[in-house]
Amino acid sequence: MEKRLAGDAALSRWKVVNASISGETTAGGLARLPQLLQQHRPALVIIELGGNDALRGLPLKASTDNLRQMVGAVQKAGARAVLVGMQVPPNYGPAYARQFERMFRKVADETRSPLVPFPAGRLLAMTRPGSSPMAFTRRCGPIRACWRPSGWC
Repeated sequence: MEKRLAGDAALSRWKVVNASISGETTAGGLARLPQLLQQHRPALVIIELGGNDALRGLPLKASTDNLRQMVGAVQKAGARAVLVGMQVPPNYGPAYARQFERMFRKVADETRSPLVPFPAGRLLAMTRPGSSPMAFTRRCGPIRACWRPSGWC
């Protein structure tokens, strides 16, 4: 992401801090977030968590609450939160898949945060081992769309 931003004159001054941990859940992200906000004092935080919650069978209510609290902490710290939506594999069933996908829109709407929707057709690419960096790079385009000359969304 930092390389992509460097190619854009309006965004090249931004420093990217990748604080992600492979396998992280929303609970883990929520626990680490206060220290990260204090340490880095970001202007923008991209929250791309929730997939591992689903893979572990954690309750959607807990994931929703954790995402909501993370966005709240980011906003309280004076930064802008951007949520990145996700989908689950089809074997989770259509009802759960709909609820899971709607969770991100619900939190985005409640917190008035932008949502980068899950890119259609990329589920298989993202579920292959070792594909997370590729998926993250591909998402820079939609995240870039959140930028306006006056600042982030």
